[in-house]
Amino acid sequence: MEIGGRRLKNVETMAVESVTQSAPPPRSKPSNTFMENPKIPIAVSLLIADSILIFLIIAFVPYTKIDWDAYMSQVEGFLGGERDYRNLKGDTGPLVYPAGFLYIYSAFLYLTGGQVYPAQILFGVLYIINLAI
Repeated sequence: MEIGGRRLKNVETMAVESVTQSAPPPRSKPSNTFMENPKIPIAVSLLIADSILIFLIIAFVPYTKIDWDAYMSQVEGFLGGERDYRNLKGDTGPLVYPAGFLYIYSAFLYLTGGQVYPAQILFGVLYIINLAI
């Protein structure tokens, strides 16, 4: 049936057309998100640059270990059994940090043997991990 020069569809034609499947829409090309988003390569470049800078600082800048020695002596007192904060002292005075400090620095003492250089490497790695997150 035609009205105004247009052919109208009947119910049977519409039913057949709805059952037949049309071709799926064309897929877009897989994108390389790493290179299309400029933020990612810039962030990775900054992370690498910061890692190099940390390495250079650890390797060439002399470290004044004033606080490290104080922290280690406070931790050694804690690990020696002392629990009274008034008696936990270091080179810079009494312990003023909470117990979490003692727990974390006890782990640092265990991992580094109380030496500055391994502690610097450990802190550098933790710093880079924190930046990457």
